Amino acid sequence: MSNQEELLNFCHNVKTVRRNMNLSKTKMAKMMGIGERSLNLIENGVFPERLGINAVVKFCFTFGISLKDAFTKL
Repeated sequence: MSNQEELLNFCHNVKTVRRNMNLSKTKMAKMMGIGERSLNLIENGVFPERLGINAVVKFCFTFGISLKDAFTKL
């Protein structure tokens, strides 16, 4: 699997988790420690380079998802 595919999986998983937990974009962004604009980009399949690994780690820790699973389509 390529890095691009893994990033797209991560983006898909963020959107899926938010919807499954019935969270608003504002609430999800706050829980991940990112801005709503960044969350919108992620949910549209674009991982902003400026976010780095911290947003990924926070997502995994907050929602109990392993790093491996974060990059595998849920």
